Amino acid sequence: HGENEGALCLQSSSLSHIRKLFLFSPLHPHIPFKMALRYDGKVAVVTGAGGGLGHVAIQYAKAMGMNVIGIDGGKNEFMKRMGADHAIDFKTCKDVAGEVKKVTGGEGAHGAL
Repeated sequence: HGENEGALCLQSSSLSHIRKLFLFSPLHPHIPFKMALRYDGKVAVVTGAGGGLGHVAIQYAKAMGMNVIGIDGGKNEFMKRMGADHAIDFKTCKDVAGEVKKVTGGEGAHGAL
């Protein structure tokens, strides 16, 4: 009884924290961009760009006037539909950093999330 009760309590507590992360996560992607950059024309790299938080980050960055490079595995079409200017599939690209430099004309990104 006591051993199972503790496990249930831990699971309940963990679920509560997970729910809070999901509930408030759309508010966070803009913070690194807002703090680090003057936006127009800057290049932002969004890792995990095909996921729940990543695709929101793409939209925030685009709304701020940035050029966005999305990085994820096998979700290039989705990242482009969300607004990414370039999409890199880390599963097939052998040199992700090199690809970022290539699409930015050797300059690289101004910020990353």
